[in-house]
Parts: sequence; structure tokens; C-alpha cells
Amino acid sequence: MDNGASLRFEVLATMKDYIDLWRAGPVRFLFWVILGPVAAYYVYWTYIVLTCYGYSPETASLVHSYLFVILVALFGIVVVPRLRARLAFSGPIFREPRTYLFNQEGAHCESRLFNGSYQWSSFTSIKETKRSFVLFVSPVTGMLVPKRCLGTIENVTQVRSMIDQNFQGKKSLRR
Repeated sequence: MDNGASLRFEVLATMKDYIDLWRAGPVRFLFWVILGPVAAYYVYWTYIVLTCYGYSPETASLVHSYLFVILVALFGIVVVPRLRARLAFSGPIFREPRTYLFNQEGAHCESRLFNGSYQWSSFTSIKETKRSFVLFVSPVTGMLVPKRCLGTIENVTQVRSMIDQNFQGKKSLRR
């Protein structure tokens, strides 16, 4: 996999890096689309009950049940991404240091526990966030490349250029 221009770098991912995987993925919108309106609906009705009837023994159970639904929705929006990252990071493969090689053919990843090679066409989408590049192989899983591991701005620019030139699918790169 080493013909033409290539870039090799070491990666030791952190749990914060895996939160980026969630933030970059399309599934995160489901939480906002579903749980956001649910929370807003119950905030609205809690407000109506409290302003029209006040807080009394008759309205207490209704207000408490609405507040419980609001808290569960907010938990799903705020806490679930961090729990997902923690679960992903708990496996030995995700904590293992690895070496990435990017070139015109694709991306190669190797570590003590696993090796993997991906042609550029094997990625479904690629998204660049403030902290990393996320190369998705499905809507919820992907190869995570933290920018801090690339070392220099020139290497970040080189990875961005390789993606731009070699990946023909859906990509969202920062400029």
C-alpha cells in the first residue's frame, strides 16, 4: 500500500476522541430529532400546569412525571454519547496504540492486536471535525484519526488533500 505520496503516523486514542466519533456521525441527529421535541413538549406542559394550576398536591404527581420525562430526554441527549464513548474505549482494541498509513490507495491501520486495510471506496462518508478526521465504514462505526496525532498543520493539510483527491463519496472537510 505504499506507492506515491504517503503519510505514516502513530495514534493513541483517548475517550474524548471517541466522543468525536459520535458527534460526527449521522445517528446523533436522531437523539436531537426525537428526544429534543419530547423534552420541549413536556417543558411546555409543565409550564402550563404550573402557571394555570400552580404547584399543589393535586398537580404534584403530574408535574413530577413531566419532569421525569424531561430528565430522561436530556439524559439521552447529553449523557448517552459519553457512555457510548466509554463503552467503546473499554475494549482492548480501542485503547491499543496503532500506526496509520494514508496513501492514494487508502488507509492502513496496524497495532499489536489487529491490522486493517481500507481502500478509499470502502468508506461511506468522511467528516472532519475540529479535533479529528472520522472515516465512516457504516453510519455508526468508523476509523478515527485525531488531528493531534498528525503532529503538524502540514500533515493535517496533507490528509485533507488525500481525502479530497482520492475519496469520491460524501465528505465534509474544513477549509
